Amino acid sequence: MNIDDDSTTKNCASGVSSNKRSKAMQELVFAHGYRFKWIEDEGNEAILSYPKDSVKPILAATIEAGLLKLHQKMKAKVKCDLEKVSSRICLTADFWTSCSKRDYLCLSAHYVNEDWEKIAKF
Repeated sequence: MNIDDDSTTKNCASGVSSNKRSKAMQELVFAHGYRFKWIEDEGNEAILSYPKDSVKPILAATIEAGLLKLHQKMKAKVKCDLEKVSSRICLTADFWTSCSKRDYLCLSAHYVNEDWEKIAKF
């Protein structure tokens, strides 16, 4: 997954844009299923704000807002793709519980396009 890079603010001391750091953290949280608050856990702050004087910490709210924005973009793209489908769509649901006792639901849409290629959207 690659989150689009919009506007950036460069940090003079480190040369790293805060927006790029935020996007990288969003990708990390998304890819590994971490909690938004993970970014603020003890120990992470020291690593993520090195060198301390020149880097602003990334907040959980920033990660959450970025991922919600990404979710809206992905949702709009899937909706647009599914509106173009002229064939039938098969929906499949998968329920499971994580080791931390959290329940999850994944809904998949499968269809065949005009070229007879099977397409799956999640």
